[in-house]
Amino acid sequence: MPPRRIITNRFINYHQDRSVAALTHVVGQRVDLPRAARLRPVQLTALGPLTVSRLGLGAMLMGGDTPAAEAHRMLDRFIDAGGTLVDTADTYGDGESERTLAPWLARRRDDVVIATKVRFPVSDPGGEGLAPDRIRAACDASLRRLGIDTIDLYQVHGPDPAVPIEDTLAALDGLVRAGKVRALGASNFPAWLLAWSVAVQDREGWAPFVSLQPQYSLVERSAEVELLPFCRAAGHEEDRRRLEQPAPPPDVSPQRMLRGQLGQADGPVLRRLRA
Repeated sequence: MPPRRIITNRFINYHQDRSVAALTHVVGQRVDLPRAARLRPVQLTALGPLTVSRLGLGAMLMGGDTPAAEAHRMLDRFIDAGGTLVDTADTYGDGESERTLAPWLARRRDDVVIATKVRFPVSDPGGEGLAPDRIRAACDASLRRLGIDTIDLYQVHGPDPAVPIEDTLAALDGLVRAGKVRALGASNFPAWLLAWSVAVQDREGWAPFVSLQPQYSLVERSAEVELLPFCRAAGHEEDRRRLEQPAPPPDVSPQRMLRGQLGQADGPVLRRLRA
């Protein structure tokens, strides 16, 4: 089997917090644009098996500050303008964002790539985190709320230092194999943990991360230091050799790094890793 592209070098700039309200406000009303801008086709790109518009519409406030009827009008305008990617999360409005999308998806499912996330607290299935059982339960809950059979892009909303990353990745791979999820993505991962995850997925033959959703804006540009260069390198076959080295030894785990539990006794191991 030929080597797989682990992660693309394409990025969708998702809108969060106030920028969501600003974007949906613009989409929900008539905007006078120059004729050339109105006729410019929406650019598409590949995320693993998915083809998505380079501009994604964030649905965080839909069903909350944005009433359902208005949200559906915005979604229609977005799709009719050539957009295809709609992003939400189970924790947005404690599932209300996903529930708000459900009746709209019932009539426009074939027109959209739907992305959602797992990690943070939500009442159904309860709790939080990335333990395998909870990931499976959270995926089923999102499918019920969205009223669909398959999630196009299922993203890890952030790291969980209480759970070995290998357990999380194995559970995500199981969702892809079960047909509940088409592709996987990461969000809010530090570069070292993203690189570790990608290397483990590649070594084990598990479904890979095909996208990254970092905090990235004119104000927050730290992703340019390590995250974006890694994604560009990991998206090119000629640079895959960097990711095909043996996995780090088990006595230095991502969980210990996240918790700051490495000490003087780990010095020889860390020197081997740096070498």
